[in-house]
Parts: sequence; C-alpha cells; structure tokens
Amino acid sequence: MKQRPRPTREPIFDRIMQERVQLSAAVIGSLTFITYYWLLGRGWSLGEARNSALLLMVLFENLQVFNARSELRSAFSFRHGPLKNPFLFLGTLGAQILDYGDLQSG
Repeated sequence: MKQRPRPTREPIFDRIMQERVQLSAAVIGSLTFITYYWLLGRGWSLGEARNSALLLMVLFENLQVFNARSELRSAFSFRHGPLKNPFLFLGTLGAQILDYGDLQSG
C-alpha cells in the first residue's frame, strides 16, 4: 500500500517479469533434466528417477513461491523472510512432505 498504483495501461506481465519467469523456468527445467539423466546413469530405475525429478521440481517451485512474493526483495531478506507468512510456509512444507511421502511409497 506504500507504493503508487501501476498505470492502467501497463501489462500484468511486463518485460522484466517475463525475463525473470523465463530465466527461472530455464534453470529449474535444466537442473531437473540434468538430475534425471544423472540418476538414470547411476543405475536408478526409471520410476525412481522420475519420482526424484518430480520431487526436485516441487522443491524448486516451493522455493520459487517465496521469491514471487516481492518484485524487489529476495525471499531470504529479513523483511520478506519465509516465516513472515506462516500459512505460506506451512503450506509449502506440507506440499513437500506429501511429495516426499509419495516418493517413498511409489
């Protein structure tokens, strides 16, 4: 509420936001893809490698949700720390636990 409103003609996804989304998608996708093939090369079964890649992507997205809270500040800054929103923190922690439990059972 301390910031001025955006101009009405400004798009929701401006150029900077598009670049950030594309960069984070490229990093997350590349690291997941590399990890998947690395696990297959280490002798993991196809299902184990697939589940681990999914777990890694969920972890990345759970971390990314904290970065999406502010356009200007890091998720790990004191003002926007992960514990400032307990519902978001508990929700992402729960999602990670459920995904890890699925990995263990599947």
